Amino acid sequence: MAFAVVSSILIHLRHITMNKDQLLQGTRAYFTIGQVAEAFAVATSVLRYWESQFPRLKPRKHNKRRMYTKADIALIARIHHLLYEQGLTIAGARKKMAAQDSNPGRTILLDIKRELVTLIHRLQNFGA
Repeated sequence: MAFAVVSSILIHLRHITMNKDQLLQGTRAYFTIGQVAEAFAVATSVLRYWESQFPRLKPRKHNKRRMYTKADIALIARIHHLLYEQGLTIAGARKKMAAQDSNPGRTILLDIKRELVTLIHRLQNFGA
């Protein structure tokens, strides 16, 4: 019985991991909140809540729809890992991320990188 439960959980986690990898390795520049929520096996309301709790998570809005970039998805993966795999609270995850990003220049560089990644994807899609 216990083996069946563990086996079922492992199969489910493998499915989630493949979906996350597919999002990060795909050629699309933007993903909807539904696609991201499905890949991480969380409700869309969870992602919206994370946006209010983690200021760096700011998806673009197009026609009132949230559109996540690969940089957003990488940040979501980091938050997901801290909350669901390490078992931290929201406050604990914020604190750990702040400690890891304590270099103020790093935050600015990460924001610039996020913008550059978005521009690169737009340019790639423009030529396609």
